[in-house]
Amino acid sequence: MSMIPSNIYHCCAYKTGSQWIKMIFSDDLVYKKSGMKTYSYQQFLSPKGDPRKISERIFPDPFPLKTIVTPLYIDYHSYCLIKKPADFRTFFIFRDPRDIIVSWYYSIKYTHPLMGKIPEHREKLKSFSLEEGLIYSIGYLNEFGVFEALRSWFQAFECIPDVLFFPFEELTDKKKQKFVLNRLFSHCGIELSSKNIDKIVKKYSFDRLKKKKGKSRFSHYRKGIHGDWKNDFTPAVLNKFNDLAGDLTILMDYKQ
Repeated sequence: MSMIPSNIYHCCAYKTGSQWIKMIFSDDLVYKKSGMKTYSYQQFLSPKGDPRKISERIFPDPFPLKTIVTPLYIDYHSYCLIKKPADFRTFFIFRDPRDIIVSWYYSIKYTHPLMGKIPEHREKLKSFSLEEGLIYSIGYLNEFGVFEALRSWFQAFECIPDVLFFPFEELTDKKKQKFVLNRLFSHCGIELSSKNIDKIVKKYSFDRLKKKKGKSRFSHYRKGIHGDWKNDFTPAVLNKFNDLAGDLTILMDYKQ
């Protein structure tokens, strides 16, 4: 029988299904097996949301014990500085940064709750063409430390075997989803039966969530297919991305 850790840390970058993962770990089936509640530090900020760049988020105080800290948009260096108990588990969910850009663009322009600087971003994006909006998105995400954060995790990849890396694309793959979630729960010391994982996969399927939210192209739960960026990137957008992200996609093992 697996030992339930004192803390679980869900680390990620933007647009990697973070709220979806939070919902799954908040489910009663997971709580009954783990006895751990989810903890989102941003809910305790006023106003809600962390204005700091992802590459500048430091947490001097430890998070509450027996909680699943979700989500943590954070770079590897800042993660290392978190005061952790002796027994903990960590997983990091990543995604092709080009798809992150497209997802961020549509979310901020159409569906994300208005908080922080989002009204300002939305106003600008609605005044831009698609190409201009994507170039703006690339510049902002780079400035906010998203590319730097992704790079920091992958530069340390071989030195952190205790962190489980998960590609977002596998979480959204219907053929792999059950296997991936089973592996994720096992890593976190949470033993769920195959039947209960089936229930979770069905309950939180993207198709089901889309029906609840509506089938718009601009829905928060977009299709999440790897390579969707090719439908929206123009040569100018791709050039801007390459200028700012450099060899990031190669480091992350995504094809050019």
